[in-house]
Amino acid sequence: METVLEYIVLGNGVLLASFLTVWLFELLLKKTPFRHSYKLRLNLSVTALSAAALPIILTPFISSLSSAISVNATELLVAQYLKGNIALSATQVAEVLSAKNSLVDNLINASTLLSILVLAVFAVAAFLRAAYIILNVIKIKHLLINAQKVHQSGRVTMWQSTVTEVPFSTRGLLGYHIVMPASMMHNKRAVRIALGHESQHIRQHDVDWEALLSLISPLFVLNPAFWCLSDRIRRFREYSCDAALIRQKRFDAKEYCLLLLSIATRESSSNRSSALATSVPFWGREGILNRSNHSALRQRVVALASNNEASQHSGIMRYVSIMPAMILVALMTLMIAFSSKPADWSHDRLMLSAVINLERLNRINGFGTPPLR
Repeated sequence: METVLEYIVLGNGVLLASFLTVWLFELLLKKTPFRHSYKLRLNLSVTALSAAALPIILTPFISSLSSAISVNATELLVAQYLKGNIALSATQVAEVLSAKNSLVDNLINASTLLSILVLAVFAVAAFLRAAYIILNVIKIKHLLINAQKVHQSGRVTMWQSTVTEVPFSTRGLLGYHIVMPASMMHNKRAVRIALGHESQHIRQHDVDWEALLSLISPLFVLNPAFWCLSDRIRRFREYSCDAALIRQKRFDAKEYCLLLLSIATRESSSNRSSALATSVPFWGREGILNRSNHSALRQRVVALASNNEASQHSGIMRYVSIMPAMILVALMTLMIAFSSKPADWSHDRLMLSAVINLERLNRINGFGTPPLR
């Protein structure tokens, strides 16, 4: 329990750092030809979220790896202090080194009123989020039971339903499902476009990522960085999917935008919500940080219009896309280095402990001045 909670706290901290990294990288992208490369921006957001999610998902493996590696960030900090490169007292350095463990211990033991309050709020929020996801899974299951099966190809099954006004794709344990509104089935061209869009989501593994986002969301329910990155992933995957379909030249961009407008109009006039937690709807969803649907529609049309400019740099973008992977490796390395505990007392740790004892003796004797290093 202590290890799991420790990695939840660490994962939320890494997520905040990842979000700041993405934000700074976005500022640089705005001044380059890649500002309209939504695939690159999607990969960057996914990488940042993975850097925080993987430590929690792979906790047992990371714990064994942490004990095996020889480089420990806290040991490096102690070494720099002993060399005189850190202007802190030995007691202050020890407090910095034990800050993470103290935080986790306070949360586990509920030793302070603040820790009790934080644990209570987190537990309630995580429970409500998990209940919301389970409820939506039941809704999707009920929708599929009452839907009419149209076609099946491999692991992908196509349905038509009178419950939804928006096409969407979702997944089960073994296969994928594409649900089409019954009101759209008379328009064969619209069905082809919507089916191509949802199939592209499945090819890009967007449905898998949406399911993963839903599963890990209770662990980051109080972290605003998680919701910001989730919103970015959902927006950029729609832009990327739209651009991929237009590049294939299977559909006309104008016709595609008109279909978006038609679906948006039907959804706004309908009282039924299509924002299911574990699905990828063709036309957006109501989210905590989402803009209005009218603004989202305008942004998707603008993204389609700027797709030609981004496609001119597609060759260079393949090399630039390596940067998110490098960021992920760096963040994971830092996470393991800071979370790993030394197997035994090192020489530097013994020296730090001796300096701390000398400081305490000086305070007891009334000198009040830390010993010279």
